[in-house]
Amino acid sequence: MAKKTLITLSQRLSHALQMTNTTQTELANRINVKKQAIQYLCSCGADRSKFSYDIAHALNIDVDWLITGNGEMTPDESLEKKLLAEQKIVPVLQWGQINTWLINKIDKSLIVNWSTVHEKFGEKTFALGLKDNSMFPRFDSNTLIIIDPHKAPSPPCFIIVYIEKIREIVFRQLISENNKLVLYPFNEAGYKQLLLSKDDKILGCMVEAKWFA
Repeated sequence: MAKKTLITLSQRLSHALQMTNTTQTELANRINVKKQAIQYLCSCGADRSKFSYDIAHALNIDVDWLITGNGEMTPDESLEKKLLAEQKIVPVLQWGQINTWLINKIDKSLIVNWSTVHEKFGEKTFALGLKDNSMFPRFDSNTLIIIDPHKAPSPPCFIIVYIEKIREIVFRQLISENNKLVLYPFNEAGYKQLLLSKDDKILGCMVEAKWFA
């Protein structure tokens, strides 16, 4: 496909997939969306997409080129290096990796998945995919949450917290009720409210969330 014909974002995305030898399914898995979303984006003639930054990072292409068509598809310096320098990408961790990450025991070069963020956060900020429906319908199982361990919790805020009683890390809203701190699940049909005890440990506050179709 000649460069002059890459008028829409859809055309540039199709071209980038071809040039990077990446399938639509592979890209969908990398940015945590359904394959049909990529199929539609490649064929609908779109001029914009809320996934532009995630796609550019996943394909290691220039985001300005993808959005506007200006410049070259492949930047002189990889997007990942630029965003790392600006602290605009964060690692996507498994829940079992959280404590290891917080005590500097994970080598960044070994992390497979990264997510772009819209603001500059601290170096220990990380992303998590939700593991259950305890916060449904506010957050469903396709939600990716960005957690900053250095942000001071202030009710009502969303936090991840290690609950000593059940020895598990959970995601809840922290609310103040009758001068007590309560861990609130939106899905009260399946989960109970818990009082935050002195033995529990708040591991970070949510600073951003991404909802995927």
